[in-house]
Amino acid sequence: MECWTEFLKHFMVEKLTYQDINVAEIMDWYDKQQPPFGDGEKRKEFPDAFTIAAVLSYSKRHSLPVAVVSEDGDIKKACALHKELIYYPSLSALTEALVDAEVKAAISLPSAIIADFKTATPLPSALKAAIAANPARVITGIEEAFQNLSFYHEEDLEADVENVEVKSVKILNIRVITIEDGYCTITFDVNMDFSAYVEYGDPDTMVIDSSEDFRMPLFMRAGAVTDSVSISATANLEFDDEWKEILSVDDLEFDRRSIGVDARPPIRYDDHNEEEPSEEDFVPPEHQDPEEP
Repeated sequence: MECWTEFLKHFMVEKLTYQDINVAEIMDWYDKQQPPFGDGEKRKEFPDAFTIAAVLSYSKRHSLPVAVVSEDGDIKKACALHKELIYYPSLSALTEALVDAEVKAAISLPSAIIADFKTATPLPSALKAAIAANPARVITGIEEAFQNLSFYHEEDLEADVENVEVKSVKILNIRVITIEDGYCTITFDVNMDFSAYVEYGDPDTMVIDSSEDFRMPLFMRAGAVTDSVSISATANLEFDDEWKEILSVDDLEFDRRSIGVDARPPIRYDDHNEEEPSEEDFVPPEHQDPEEP
């Protein structure tokens, strides 16, 4: 809530009420199973319907289009039915649309007013094409930033997770949210495969004495694992004078500081064995039953 309150300080916020909504219109949507309503459980989407109706009423009352930002597929379908509501899947998508409109408006000015604007400032679509054509610097920046994150294992938060190595990077949903003086700021999603060396006490062989608050694994689980993650990021890109080549990638930040590893190491070994297997040649020793007294 603190982040949300701070975010709203950037805007003139107008809170909408339900006093101007048309209940008959909402019930008509319900009867026709029109989005956000639908089959099955979707017939109960009244909160979304009241929200859409309130925004639609505001738009018509002020004769203004309204940008609707939501990841909800039913909201998207509902917006498609009303020309007053312009749907965007994310705030960065809306921001990019505003940047695009601003650049197009400037380009349409008489050339005497903006002597070199047409070559100095590209459209977001041109920048995204340049990134797609030569993404090597961005991928390198992603790999370096990813290895600086912290890693933990989902099964044991105290597990050792080391030697993280990125195996593949796929960049998706690039949005250009600022363009200025040879730089642009982008947001994007990344799908990554990575490997890591993981070691922790095997929970399947844990000895527990609750009276003494005692927990001890009889075996350790350790080895190299491969996992994947989907994560969002923001970065500043410096371009050459023609906006064709990326010169540097700065301030790359992910929306998460730590990454969980799900994959279990495939090998168990006796925690009390004096000779612990190495990472390079990890063969668990045979477990020997204790000698009888």
